[in-house]
Amino acid sequence: MSPLPRLRQPDPTTCGPACLVFAALLRDPAHGGVLAAPDPQRAFAAIVLDLHPRVRRVWPQRYGATPWAVARAMREVTGTPHSVRWVRGRRGRRTSWASLSATVAAGEPMVVFVGSRFLPRHVVLAHVTDGARVGAYEPGSGRTVTATAEHLLAGRPPWGFPVPWALVTPRPTRRTRA
Repeated sequence: MSPLPRLRQPDPTTCGPACLVFAALLRDPAHGGVLAAPDPQRAFAAIVLDLHPRVRRVWPQRYGATPWAVARAMREVTGTPHSVRWVRGRRGRRTSWASLSATVAAGEPMVVFVGSRFLPRHVVLAHVTDGARVGAYEPGSGRTVTATAEHLLAGRPPWGFPVPWALVTPRPTRRTRA
């Protein structure tokens, strides 16, 4: 489902930066020379590891990147400001699915934080849809894994951890008055 090769996060705490680099590759396959490198996985890992300290400046490494740092970095990747939207309860999952599927259908990737019922633990990048399903790059496996509205509504997306916590979503542009 993804036009890119299987690229895995280089260590257990770099899922956020791996999603950011993957998003950059979706925008520009020549990004960082990853795909032209003799070993694309090694080139990908080098860029991810270089980015990692910049998306967790005041955050301990073992906790990975914060949603706010990922939102700032997504602006650099896409040119569009991003914000963090927390997913709370069934109603939140329903509106999150609508936002997620519409954003991806419009050609914009969206970062999703998933975790245990106690805290967010993992980051995936939703980037492809066929209307009924959304495919997300899951950096632990390097594969695109699909989910349906039912997965998200039940609080069980198949993206490494079962509970959706937050979306890093493009901010709507403000309209100017004429």
